[in-house]
Amino acid sequence: MHGSEQFSASQMMKDVIAADMDVSILDGLDERDITRSPNVYEWVTNRRFLNVDPFPRQVEILLKLFEEVCPSKHCTDVDYWFHNVDSADNPIQVDTRIDDMLERVTLFNHGVCPKCGRSDRFYSRGKNPRRIRSYEEINGLAGMRSSKTVLVGRFIATYQLHRYLTIPNPSKFYGLLPDTNVFISFTASSKKQALDTLWDHFYSAYQGCKWFQEYNSFLDVAGEKLGREMYQVAQEFIKYNHKRIVARAEAPNVRTIRGLTRFLAAIDEIGWMSTLEAEGKTKVIGDADGIHTALEKSLRTIRSAAENLRRRGVSNVPTALMCNVSSPSDIQDKIVRLTESSKTRRLHFAFHLPTWEMNPNIKENDPSLLEESEDELEFLRNYAAIPPLAARPFFGSAMAIKAVGESVDKNRRPLFSYEPVIENGRVHVELKDIVTDHRIPRILALDAGEKDNSFALSLMHVEFPQTVNSNEMPKIVIDQLIEIIPDPDAGLSVSFAAIQERVIDVILNQFRVMYVIFDRWQSSHSKSLIESTDYQNSKKVKPVVVSLRYDDLSRVRASYTNGQVRIYQAEEEEMHNLIHEYAVGTGDVKGQAMRKIGNMLNVVSGRGCYDHVVTRFLIQLLRLRESKGAHKKVLKPMRDTDDLWRAVAQGVSFLMQEETMVQFARWDRTSAKKGGRYGGVSIHRMTDIMTNPHVYDSRSTSQLRGQVGGGASLVRRSKPWG
Repeated sequence: MHGSEQFSASQMMKDVIAADMDVSILDGLDERDITRSPNVYEWVTNRRFLNVDPFPRQVEILLKLFEEVCPSKHCTDVDYWFHNVDSADNPIQVDTRIDDMLERVTLFNHGVCPKCGRSDRFYSRGKNPRRIRSYEEINGLAGMRSSKTVLVGRFIATYQLHRYLTIPNPSKFYGLLPDTNVFISFTASSKKQALDTLWDHFYSAYQGCKWFQEYNSFLDVAGEKLGREMYQVAQEFIKYNHKRIVARAEAPNVRTIRGLTRFLAAIDEIGWMSTLEAEGKTKVIGDADGIHTALEKSLRTIRSAAENLRRRGVSNVPTALMCNVSSPSDIQDKIVRLTESSKTRRLHFAFHLPTWEMNPNIKENDPSLLEESEDELEFLRNYAAIPPLAARPFFGSAMAIKAVGESVDKNRRPLFSYEPVIENGRVHVELKDIVTDHRIPRILALDAGEKDNSFALSLMHVEFPQTVNSNEMPKIVIDQLIEIIPDPDAGLSVSFAAIQERVIDVILNQFRVMYVIFDRWQSSHSKSLIESTDYQNSKKVKPVVVSLRYDDLSRVRASYTNGQVRIYQAEEEEMHNLIHEYAVGTGDVKGQAMRKIGNMLNVVSGRGCYDHVVTRFLIQLLRLRESKGAHKKVLKPMRDTDDLWRAVAQGVSFLMQEETMVQFARWDRTSAKKGGRYGGVSIHRMTDIMTNPHVYDSRSTSQLRGQVGGGASLVRRSKPWG
């Protein structure tokens, strides 16, 4: 029965699934005359089936995913065919003629090679690198408009449904209980998106497919004879009652998608699921990792049964498939991690391709692609499928990124080193090689994340020009960073008491620290302890609470853009050059820099990493995210902390205040003094620039230099396109 009238789809779905049909009815249902597609290529192209002209790359992916090419060198040009789809050695190009491709391979017919007569079961044994694996998951990282949703929803999902429907009795075949429903499930960042994308392609292909029309007509006749409703087709689900097969779109709710038995699950744009959730644009109950895990577990029953059947010598056995094909949003998003991990997973099929390597109708130099992109980073993300360091980076402009790299002073060194100390599962650090200095006034900014089991600090000072007539602006110098992020899975946690005694108190005794900066959430005990303690030379240190809003953080970003922040040499010396190439490079240069920084991130990230602190901080800056909308927020990097950034931002924000800057100038024994001005630039002018970044960003560099002196590095925001 085909239904198109308006009704409660969710209620009808519950009624349909609750309806009990005895699958033993299949024993009296003769489906021997039902045609079955010999392979996926015929399914997509033959007019008896989908009757579609696919792209050459889609044909390659489909045949390699379902492994329906005979791997014998006597039947197939193995040197031509057996390459990863995205390999530089792959001779198949985006515009390769499909006929040319098929001339060099032999396709299986129902799992058997028509040339050598051997089955896919024969080629799944042994250690031959070309042996059939029976892939269980496809993970594709691809650009926008590459027809990836067509690939999954229209081709893979309909072929999977066709294969299961042509199994005479799926419950008996897979050893399931007779009343077990098996599902095809599509989901996305919302049920509406799943309906509008994967489900829409699946449903449209289903409705237009001659085979499904003929099969449903066969069931109509059988249903009339048996007095049963054999199937139901509605706008949001399809159910075959006689085989207990259900296809539907589902909301991304980890609680409701658990527990079902599935033979196909697909997530649309999984790379954007957590990003959209963080921006408040959608409500995902459980993150992308949780949704993927829940769906993957639901495929285990069919996968195990299929593996057992193959071991018993049964050929052409469909297994349960997980499909994730998405464009990237962030270098740590789920599709990027899935594609990377698939390199070492034998049963995972993966590819990473730009739009113009998937869709032959779109060229890399198509001007419309540039016009649709706000900047080159967006172009590389959306079409080259090169994941950015952050989805919507807070340090997003080329000038801001460049300034992060230029903040590194290769001639500066840290004031001390430190090593982690673990005592009874509690972690702190021991300071070593301390260069004691009671001359320069400093501040100590702390970010103690007791809830997140982490700690970070930044020791900073203001460096004033050394000559009266200098055109230089004062600089905020980050002298030292410390970060502690123990792994709770290893039973470790931060020892805040030991940090107070062996880190904070040591720093306050060894350096001329005037203020300790806290945020409003941090320990009042630590604040009162510092306030009541006399440190070396009977020095009092004043604790200050700083609460940062979005505008405050924007001013900190402007201080970077204006060249007012410096930090000591990063542990990875090439970091400065990589950030520069990431900022101002174009095309392959920028893309390669992004990849190298991404690779470096894998080395320096994660809990338990106590070194590489400057490199981690620089990457953290580039990976900070900015929410959209009227009430903007600065968000943590995906799957990472922002403690170092918070510690530095608190300190910079405090030092940017005019009253603070003037006070530090008076304290600084080496600064040049003349009429309240330091060098050629007044303190008032500098703090005006730092506290009103949007005013100065809107003017030209030359205008500003004319006002504040040639040494001021002040820039105008503009698109990289010019």
